[in-house]
Amino acid sequence: MTTLSLLGVLLVGCSGDEWVTVDSATVTVDSAADSGSTEIVGGAPEEFPIDFSPPGGTFTNAVQVSLASVDGAQITYTTDGSVPVPGEDLVYATPIPIGTSTVVRAVATYGDDQGEVTSRSYVKLDASVAGFTSNLPIVVLHSMEEAPTTKESHRTPFTVNLMEPGPDGRATMLGDATLSLRTGLKVRGSSTNGQPKLHYSIELWGDGIDDDYDAEVLGMPSESDWVLHAPLYFDRALMRNALVYRWSNALGVYAPRTRFAEVYVADWGEAVTSADYMGVYTVMERIKRDEARVAITRLEPGDVTEPEVSGGYIFKRDRLGSGESGFYAGTANGSFSFAQPLVWVDPAEDEVVQPQEDWLVDYLDNFAAALAAPSHTHPGNGAHYTAWIDLDSWIDHHLINVLPMNPDAFRLSGYLYKDREGLLAAGPVWDFDRTMNCSSDSRPDTPTYWDPSYKTRDTTYFFEHGWYRGLFDDPEFAAVYWDRWREVIDAEYSLVNLLAEVDEMAAELSESAPRNFERWKDYPPRGNGTFAAEVEILEDWLQERHAWIKACLDLPDPELCAG
Repeated sequence: MTTLSLLGVLLVGCSGDEWVTVDSATVTVDSAADSGSTEIVGGAPEEFPIDFSPPGGTFTNAVQVSLASVDGAQITYTTDGSVPVPGEDLVYATPIPIGTSTVVRAVATYGDDQGEVTSRSYVKLDASVAGFTSNLPIVVLHSMEEAPTTKESHRTPFTVNLMEPGPDGRATMLGDATLSLRTGLKVRGSSTNGQPKLHYSIELWGDGIDDDYDAEVLGMPSESDWVLHAPLYFDRALMRNALVYRWSNALGVYAPRTRFAEVYVADWGEAVTSADYMGVYTVMERIKRDEARVAITRLEPGDVTEPEVSGGYIFKRDRLGSGESGFYAGTANGSFSFAQPLVWVDPAEDEVVQPQEDWLVDYLDNFAAALAAPSHTHPGNGAHYTAWIDLDSWIDHHLINVLPMNPDAFRLSGYLYKDREGLLAAGPVWDFDRTMNCSSDSRPDTPTYWDPSYKTRDTTYFFEHGWYRGLFDDPEFAAVYWDRWREVIDAEYSLVNLLAEVDEMAAELSESAPRNFERWKDYPPRGNGTFAAEVEILEDWLQERHAWIKACLDLPDPELCAG
């Protein structure tokens, strides 16, 4: 397998396009040769790598693309995005002239042996963007088809080209990409669906087939699934998700890694122009089972007996997606109520077999039965509710949502996971654009309440919601929870540390934010209309929130702290 390192500007394109890795990228090719031509000794190698020169990226004037493989190999190629078929498509003989955005796909054959398909994308830039540079990575998404504008089940084929800042700290639009791959792109989001600045889900694809291909992106661990989050309507500081994920990491709790980038999206094979600029995005890991993300055991369809059936599961409390049925469990005969069902994440709903669903429902029902009992022990077997849950994760997950006053905590995008033979854990955290006195949602505007329930019922009651009411009814849980708050409020969550993260991200975004707001003039920063003013609104709220929580922690029962 080929390992690619994605750093810098990201370009996405479609119809067989592929990311190109050059410059500072890391490329490991399991083959007999990685460039030029190599004499075959002792018969044909199993693979025939193809060297592209130039290696892919962006251009303004026409380029000549040269292909090379091992001596004696024949190279068949296409320029329409289709998979090349030896004996049917063009045979390479002289450099290929490229004058418009093009995906070149090639395969080498030696006798009866055939190598793997290799692809590179060459994206044409209009003069209006050829000189663009940024202190942030640049992502260029390009497609030969029409880019999606609404949520659909299928992915549109794109190519992504990524430009990473070089030694001078600048990323440039024109030139070789640090990563160039094919990818499938679709629009994502729930409450944000329909906003003009689209949120995207991208799945990196291999050269030959439209299937998962793992690659490092902007220094984040190798994976195939990524999210391009588009702060617009609510988060005009452009950083709320990245901030809270960083605060989760500070407690040693996994949350998606993030990087800021400036993104262009072009379609129909057209040259990329200034009109294709989409603004500042947060490139994020998607929550999924992975050694570097949610590190749990893969659950196979045949895992239907103990201990295999006990994990791993990722699921969430959320709205149902198209075609989903979800499942219900853990109400303890009405002791706990929930606004939303449980939704399968990994494995997906169509991959779960009935014995697995039955096992997990039974597990959650037993946990709830123990939690609801007066003694907090299961009425049948006498086990304490802590026999079912990872207590530390439930405590940290709660306070990570409380700090930014997340009005949708636990009931929407409320993730849970369980490893094989492990306990049920809460998290990872997800979706914080409607927090910390955001724009266009008044629920989290006043920092001197635990939650927005003083204002509206359309919010999460932090100490009343679902299973948490049962947990806070246990004096031992409450004592450990408040002690945890007192531990972190002057350490990881000291005001100095919290504001330092805001200042660091604000400095990183200070150049690109004005371009973003120029692009989205209908969604300007508040205050005096500058990005600095929007950041000041966030910091003022955070300072008041921190002081109020700290004062509440001096009370015997901080939950009763008056707003």
